[in-house]
Amino acid sequence: MFSVELSDPLTVGLDQNMLAEIDDIINRALDRKVFPGAVVLVGRRGRVVKFDSYGFSMEKPEIRQMKRSTVFDLASLTKPIVTASLALRLVEQGTWSLSDPLSRFIPECQGAMKDRVTLWHLLTHTSGLPDWCHYFADHVDRERILARILTSELVHAPGIRITYSCPGYLLLGMALERAADTSLDQLAKTLIFKPLGMEDTTFCPGPELRRRAAATEYHPAFKRVLVGEVHEGSAWAMGGISGNAGLFSTASDLARFAQTLINQGYLNGNRIFSPFTVKRMTCLATQGLNERRSLGWVLPGPTTSYVGDLMSSSSFGHNGFTGTSLWIDPILELFVLLLTNRVHPTQTRGVEEIDQIRALIHNCSVAAIVNDEEISARGGKTC
Repeated sequence: MFSVELSDPLTVGLDQNMLAEIDDIINRALDRKVFPGAVVLVGRRGRVVKFDSYGFSMEKPEIRQMKRSTVFDLASLTKPIVTASLALRLVEQGTWSLSDPLSRFIPECQGAMKDRVTLWHLLTHTSGLPDWCHYFADHVDRERILARILTSELVHAPGIRITYSCPGYLLLGMALERAADTSLDQLAKTLIFKPLGMEDTTFCPGPELRRRAAATEYHPAFKRVLVGEVHEGSAWAMGGISGNAGLFSTASDLARFAQTLINQGYLNGNRIFSPFTVKRMTCLATQGLNERRSLGWVLPGPTTSYVGDLMSSSSFGHNGFTGTSLWIDPILELFVLLLTNRVHPTQTRGVEEIDQIRALIHNCSVAAIVNDEEISARGGKTC
């Protein structure tokens, strides 16, 4: 039975002193104002061995202490946790195949090579759709947003290279809703959050969760700091429910999700994925292309310095622009969560600094392993 209660690191082969180095890394980052606050959770072999909060969840307009129960805007972590996961669940249910053209579910997707875009292309960011979608900020109608995406030019033919695409995941979220005939938030709640006991995970948090939310950026149009409202512009324009961004959660809930993937789809009596689905979802899907990606997740490679130096080649993870990240290593049976509100109250630091912090924390977490006999016996590979 997985629980977020703290365990002695030695019970799962980890050195407490090495894990304590993470505190120094975070405190130095706070001193340099890389972010106002953070929550770190490290789990191994079904036990949580580090779970700490640091700094502030809000600095303006008032000071609020960061807590382990703080709710975070996960930004692009929405993509693997919700959108990619649901895409694979619909595969398991026989609703669709990833080789299906997007036009089967969104018939408006036609012409200029768009009719060649498949669900697999969207999952792997190989659709050729443009990378960003900030131009949707003043287009608050969902259908007009869809029209803008579908009239945009592809930057390359589908399948030939990876271009990280927020519009692609917006489309994938819409395709999920049409295929399942229900809203994305309800689908995620039914198929993922409720079975795993992720009670504080949702789109569009209600009043109680918003009171616990970490503040993000000051929004000049609204003349206020966003708290419990989605930070990413296109997801905001979609009403807060999007395949691209918009998910809010806590470290405790994300730990449950991470452990489910390490357990090959199973947690506390509930199975949400087949083991074969987990393997397919987390192994390399973009052979020979310019980045290493799976179906929704990022894999270690030349472009992923934030993974650090010690995670295994079978590890996988994802970052969120607001300062969130989750990295999972099935070989080491280890996962590392770093949740921050780095964009609060304004984006004063670049991505490079938070990426360096992620790498250092990942390194310390892996270096804390003091016994690798079982890892060696398993051959160090899953993919």
